[in-house]
Amino acid sequence: MGRLRRPVGIQLRHRVGVDKIMWSTDFPHIVTRWPKSLELMKEQFAGVPENEKSKMLAGNAVKFFHLDAA
Repeated sequence: MGRLRRPVGIQLRHRVGVDKIMWSTDFPHIVTRWPKSLELMKEQFAGVPENEKSKMLAGNAVKFFHLDAA
């Protein structure tokens, strides 16, 4: 699998709103990138500031679903 471009949601994150985006891998469906999800995530989020990445990868889901982040 060659280098993948960053998905449009990450490219347009400031138009959509970083607080409204949640990244997922679609596991366990057959068309998922698992078990290479971490590599894919690192590639897609390359150059994205840590605070924005943290929101899109976990923080927004914790907030939306009222989860305990501890």
